[in-house]
Amino acid sequence: MLINFQQFSANYLIPLFSMIFDFFFKKSSQSSSIYVKFSFWGFMSKKKIKNRVKKLKFSEIIKDLREYFSKIPDNRKLPLYPIEDIVISVFAMMFFQDPSLLAFQKRMEDIHHSNNLKQIFKVKKIPSDGTIRNILDEIDSQILLETSFIFIRHLQRSKLLQKFQYIDGYYSIALDGTQYFSSYKCSCDKCLTTKTKKGIRYHHNVIQATLVDPSQKIILPILSEEIINDPNSDKYNKQDSEHKAAKRLLLNLKKAFPKLKIIIQGDDLYSHEPIIKLLKELNMSFLFTAKKSSHIKMFEYMEDDSDSFKSRTYSDTKNISKKIMIKRLESINSEKTLDDFEKVAKRYYQQIDISDYKYYTESVPINGQNKTKVNYFELKTYDELTNKTIFQNSWVTNLDVDLSNIKKLVKAGRGRWRIENQFLTLKKGGYNLEHNYGHGENNLAFNFYILNTLAFLIHQILYIVTDEFGELKTIKGSFSLFHDFLKTVIRFFLFDSLDDILLFGLNQKRVT
Repeated sequence: MLINFQQFSANYLIPLFSMIFDFFFKKSSQSSSIYVKFSFWGFMSKKKIKNRVKKLKFSEIIKDLREYFSKIPDNRKLPLYPIEDIVISVFAMMFFQDPSLLAFQKRMEDIHHSNNLKQIFKVKKIPSDGTIRNILDEIDSQILLETSFIFIRHLQRSKLLQKFQYIDGYYSIALDGTQYFSSYKCSCDKCLTTKTKKGIRYHHNVIQATLVDPSQKIILPILSEEIINDPNSDKYNKQDSEHKAAKRLLLNLKKAFPKLKIIIQGDDLYSHEPIIKLLKELNMSFLFTAKKSSHIKMFEYMEDDSDSFKSRTYSDTKNISKKIMIKRLESINSEKTLDDFEKVAKRYYQQIDISDYKYYTESVPINGQNKTKVNYFELKTYDELTNKTIFQNSWVTNLDVDLSNIKKLVKAGRGRWRIENQFLTLKKGGYNLEHNYGHGENNLAFNFYILNTLAFLIHQILYIVTDEFGELKTIKGSFSLFHDFLKTVIRFFLFDSLDDILLFGLNQKRVT
């Protein structure tokens, strides 16, 4: 393959030179380029490679995606680009986290009459950016949303989804909202609006449902619901909200997975009668944060009968950094010094945190009336040295709560932060969620969001179904460096499959 050094940026020079000199190379007939030829067989036996690749099913994922995308309704006459090529090209851009991917692959195609979109994603002809935006804007978002169901059901059939069961065979699905587009100039009829000092700000928000398990790092985004104004609705003057979108999402989730035992998790926004009533109708369980400030009547009800509380206290020994230990000692003007505490490492000391788990033995009315009752529990953790509160929160659920399971329920409740971490990863971890790929007039912005989230889902699934994906990430040291590697090699090297990319990366460790 040809690599034009005039195309390089500083971010790619070091890793690229390292890869080039780790493999065989020779000069091409074109003076400004280098042709790099490499073979995996020189570093790993065929048998070992076969065993490694056997576990990876990315080619099957692409096959399923292309088959599903090919069924998208397409009213074009004699289209130059098949609909599946257009959609999967965007997916590839999101998968490799490279907004410039298509331009680089076109350049590779012009020189070598082949490219990685053709080799790996089976794209016959790379569409232009304008074509992609025009076509993607018209695709029904509901069709793209259901793409993730293919792979969640695959995990179900292969029994891999069972690993996410945490409480009594239930799957915890966390809900949370976020904003992925904002502008003072660009808008459409579906945009939400907010008045600011600068003027009217137009934005697109979404509510996301993600499968989370507090005992593991992998999370699986399952379904999204756009928070938008409907220009065809009679209630257009009243803006859509996260609460309304959550109801629509829950109905769609139940329709997609009617037999799945689900616990819906969410913040204080959801722990109110309308959502809880809907969940009971859908035969879904729930575990919501419940703040005292927004549940005044419920807390007053419990305070009138404080004898109905039961509690259990645990002591947890933690390793505290030297800096934090000094601050804690200074905050209470203690005469003790660091020498009075057991040192467990060069800069860490042992300290005890006290966790007080408490639950109310009777069901309590969520709004002070007896219509909708819930079970209440809470956790307060404080530092034994300073007696200062480190963490405090409270939850409501329809599940039975007692001293035997309260610790596990608290862990599940605290695990909801993983969906917030998902948004942080999508925005700051290389997925460029808030990048303006295009706004369009109909569905373009949301369809870009869906395909971005789909790429994140496939990354997570690859961590489950293959060792190589996670192993290469470990070698690179961080998600950002891992994806920088993928972005680099896909721009300048031609591969037959994702298998070869992973093996290429794993061989770097052996060569160096």
